[in-house]
Amino acid sequence: MIRSTLPFALGTLRPLQAEDAEAIARACADPDIVRWTMIPQPYRAEDAEEFIRSKAGEDHVWAIDADGLAGVIGVRNTMATMPGPTTGVGYWSRRGRAGRAWRQAR
Repeated sequence: MIRSTLPFALGTLRPLQAEDAEAIARACADPDIVRWTMIPQPYRAEDAEEFIRSKAGEDHVWAIDADGLAGVIGVRNTMATMPGPTTGVGYWSRRGRAGRAWRQAR
């Protein structure tokens, strides 16, 4: 479990918190997030609360905090393959955050 935060240039990765549920539910109703993810619809605050509870204690899902909840990022499907391991990274960012520098892989 992430017990602290991980700062980056424009914000912080931190553990999900119960207080994030409303912001997650609002963001997951955005048609652009629905279009590019497999988040079930409709997505309610209760669904966000269950998501947060289900990820409690895991060290591969974080809230992206940039002056408030900006999105969620997770690492999954790490597999030992040849010539090296592969890992999937998934994330979404709420409306108004798209195109910000923190989304650009460098």
